[in-house]
Amino acid sequence: MKLLFNKHTDQDEKIVSLDHYVRELTVKMETQVVQIKEINSRLSNVEQKIENQELRCCNGLYFWRIKDYARLRRAACHGELPVLHSPGFYTSPQGYRMCIRANLDGVETAQGTHLSLFVHLMKGEFDDLLIWPFC
Repeated sequence: MKLLFNKHTDQDEKIVSLDHYVRELTVKMETQVVQIKEINSRLSNVEQKIENQELRCCNGLYFWRIKDYARLRRAACHGELPVLHSPGFYTSPQGYRMCIRANLDGVETAQGTHLSLFVHLMKGEFDDLLIWPFC
């Protein structure tokens, strides 16, 4: 009987030890989840800064890649998504800020036959320093 009692006590101690270990791991995991969320947030901020820097340094040449164009064009023909806007970009590092508007199914007399593109000047950081009118 005493042997059985000692075995039971040993098992209780193991259970308590394992429970303590699981609690420690849970706390570590929760801490790491918070740290991962913080790192992801920082990474998103860095990626946004890099993207903004790339848009600032295009030196007048901007390449706008429209993903899944065929699907978007069909949607535009059905009136579902008639307009796309590019991200804002700069003509030079301290230049004019602009974006491109694309009407995938055309506008007015070009509707249904052409892709219509428009350049929009946007409010930029250096507007007070730039010469107007825009050349």
